[in-house]
Amino acid sequence: LVALLLHSRSTRLLTVLPLPRLSYKMVSVEEFEAAAKEALTLPSSVGNDDKLVLYGFFKQSKEGDCTTDQPGFFDPKGKAKWAAWNANKGMDKETAMAKYVEKVNALK
Repeated sequence: LVALLLHSRSTRLLTVLPLPRLSYKMVSVEEFEAAAKEALTLPSSVGNDDKLVLYGFFKQSKEGDCTTDQPGFFDPKGKAKWAAWNANKGMDKETAMAKYVEKVNALK
């Protein structure tokens, strides 16, 4: 639960207000798998940053939170992929799937 605490000077009370959650249209496994196939045929103009975002969403949707150790200095590619996956820590698999499909569609 993420909340915003407000302090009222006159009453010395703290009020907890829930912050709105961003919701994504849930996608089916079939839609996700179709997007994964489409991702393999994205234009060559798609940059590494976008590919890393896709990688992070894909790994989060398939395996959940990143549990591996961060690769070392001499593995910059592995370190970038780890960071992209770890950036989604705490995101549920369904949201990761929806974001993946959304990103693939935006890159077509």
